[in-house]
Amino acid sequence: QGALGGSGSLQSNAALAADVVLFPITPDSQAAAEFFDNTKKLVRNLQQAEEFNVSLGLLKGLIYRQERLTNDRLFAEELRTSYVQFSAKLTMLETVIPHAKSYKEASARRLPVHRHEPVRKGNAVSAWDVMHRLAYELFPDLKGIQAPREAEQTMTAQAEGGT
Repeated sequence: QGALGGSGSLQSNAALAADVVLFPITPDSQAAAEFFDNTKKLVRNLQQAEEFNVSLGLLKGLIYRQERLTNDRLFAEELRTSYVQFSAKLTMLETVIPHAKSYKEASARRLPVHRHEPVRKGNAVSAWDVMHRLAYELFPDLKGIQAPREAEQTMTAQAEGGT
């Protein structure tokens, strides 16, 4: 199991059918090494398919579970630099998914994280903001289209059995 969960024919065929392939990676050295190995294999397979006029979608890297630590931020920046140098076909997303308990809580409650945490106290960005940033970055045509936070909070309260 690597960052891609392997790089076999199933992953290659799914990547060829996709408009966007998202490569999740955690900011640590072991995950990065596995990520680059698996990504190289997958890109090599995908490039072979291009010889048969099969177009390849966008390949995007996403840093997730990043702690609010200087080491994680520095490692993430190093990943971005390495990723850009790795292949012209791959780009890193600016949005970063933080390591926060709200993501585990949302999963346990079977709620989308943006509904579980529409607002957040303190300096950290809410899951609602992170997920919307990610959606806008992946699909720029969505920019400006968003559900009001009040509607999200009402849906969350209803899903949790509130009023």
